[in-house]
Amino acid sequence: MNTAIMNSVSDEYTGRSFTIWASLSLLIQSFVSPILGKGVNELGDTIGFNIILIVSLIMIIFLFFINRSKNISYDYIKVQRGEANE
Repeated sequence: MNTAIMNSVSDEYTGRSFTIWASLSLLIQSFVSPILGKGVNELGDTIGFNIILIVSLIMIIFLFFINRSKNISYDYIKVQRGEANE
């Protein structure tokens, strides 16, 4: 994801973009982690870790297909290389 941000955001906004991305990540983790931890405690270790594994695999497959579908735009890099459509 960092590469997508670096290639699609101009240099003057890259730092701000990373800050927003990190803040969103921490916010999501602060809500999901306690819920996930409580679920692992109540369901048992094996079931809890299998749930974590399944969710992680779903996320990896989802991100793979997003990257493969070219929905992530690298227009900024194309402009630098002179490949942009004008």
